[in-house]
Amino acid sequence: MSSNSNIFSIILNHARSFGGYEELVSITDFETWIGISETYSHVVVTLRDEEQVKIRVDWSSAIAYATKLKELYLQSSEGVARTLNANPDFFEHTIVCPATVQFKPPHDKVQPWYGDDYLRQLLYEIFLIANLSSPGCFNLYRSYIKVPSLDPEKDALAQTELQLSEYLFEEAWHATQDTPWLKVGFLPFHEVFHWYRRFGIELRQVAKTNVEKALFALLHLGRSSFLEPEATLWLASALEAVFDTPHGSSFQFLHKRISKLLSLDEKQQGVMKNRLREFYNVRNSFAHGGGAICHPIANEYWDPEINKVSERTIEANNFACAILLGSIQELIRRNVAGIGFDEIISDIRFQSDC
Repeated sequence: MSSNSNIFSIILNHARSFGGYEELVSITDFETWIGISETYSHVVVTLRDEEQVKIRVDWSSAIAYATKLKELYLQSSEGVARTLNANPDFFEHTIVCPATVQFKPPHDKVQPWYGDDYLRQLLYEIFLIANLSSPGCFNLYRSYIKVPSLDPEKDALAQTELQLSEYLFEEAWHATQDTPWLKVGFLPFHEVFHWYRRFGIELRQVAKTNVEKALFALLHLGRSSFLEPEATLWLASALEAVFDTPHGSSFQFLHKRISKLLSLDEKQQGVMKNRLREFYNVRNSFAHGGGAICHPIANEYWDPEINKVSERTIEANNFACAILLGSIQELIRRNVAGIGFDEIISDIRFQSDC
């Protein structure tokens, strides 16, 4: 190994937030992991002054486990039960993927942890692309980057926590199973990858376009509990960015523009408008005061009122998230960088002229 390469281990939590549909999602997850391996095993990032960072990741353990899950769930239910009964430790809690970060030209006196920020940026990009392809397949919650040569008990820089949950993507997909017009589905990994890369984001830290704002907001949402006002505000911000709504009248523009993008019929528009109105009621109560504020512990056993408050917030946030994901996926299907809206002016005639 070159002296200017730093060695890392990516410790991935492979768990999904929800059960159900395993036969279907195990296939799409496998296909997405193949796409990750084909695209992100060797990445070169060019910095200022022609400096380069070369990142290599060995995804073979993740591919092997995705294959293992696919083969399990392609069996009959009886076959699945037999396999699991014969092997109680079948499911793996974590997947370890070795990685290296190399610098060109070489750096002098590089610390063992140097380069973990480039690796983290790459994992955040994969998080977005993979979950827009197969919602819920790539989980960075309770995942971390580890420096094998350092002891985490003695060195605070030995581990970098990632803490991005795939919950929002998987919840949006599950919502679509009952409400198909939300249009959250599975997309080919390479289709999503090429769409994302056309923005040229790479190491950019401040979003330039409305859709980039929404993509960055998805990363913040991955770090937020859907019980918290923070998630509600990020969702509203992302929706308003995607649909380019004027300040002060977001709801009125949003429900019309969402209906157009998703091609909703009159009945679907009514349902969407009512549920989006409820989301904005929750959003406004947080933003302008008047909303219930829960204790951070939020123990429903101590206070059953927690259930009433949390259910309203989570239901509103989940629906808004499904709208957001469905809209972004529709942009990917159309292979467009965003959508614009033109206002049409029509003459209103005097009654006497009619």
